[in-house]
Amino acid sequence: FPIAGRSDPALEKLVGFFVNTLVLRVDLAGDPTMAEVLEQVRRRSLAAYENQDVPFELLVEHLNPTRSLSRHPLVQILLSWQSNDPASTFTLGDLHVTPLPVQTHSARTDLSFSMSERCTESGAPAGIVGTVEYRTDVFEASSVQILVDRF
Repeated sequence: FPIAGRSDPALEKLVGFFVNTLVLRVDLAGDPTMAEVLEQVRRRSLAAYENQDVPFELLVEHLNPTRSLSRHPLVQILLSWQSNDPASTFTLGDLHVTPLPVQTHSARTDLSFSMSERCTESGAPAGIVGTVEYRTDVFEASSVQILVDRF
């Protein structure tokens, strides 16, 4: 999962993309219950946060996974949470920013969920919106639709 990458106080006043990727391996062997999977994800996520300053590239270099042009070396599924409403505009001094959706028609991972909380004009919660991106050589649209419906 992506993390803001701004734990260093020296970055507080800088503008830029400092996102780091934390890799979380989940073990589904032995047919665990959903509660067991969630507990494992929670425990491993908290441990990953403790190492969030380790650059992803350094992790890849250290693990030295088998490389392939057909898949990412460590990440198959990506889940990201945006803490701002993707439909909203915001102001940075005299600059007014409006996010624009981008349709790349290419997936960087096998499956990617990107979600954010929507808010009303008064700032009250108004639900969650999201997008899903997937590799068509790995997933069929109907399978992804089932995942989205269950999610």
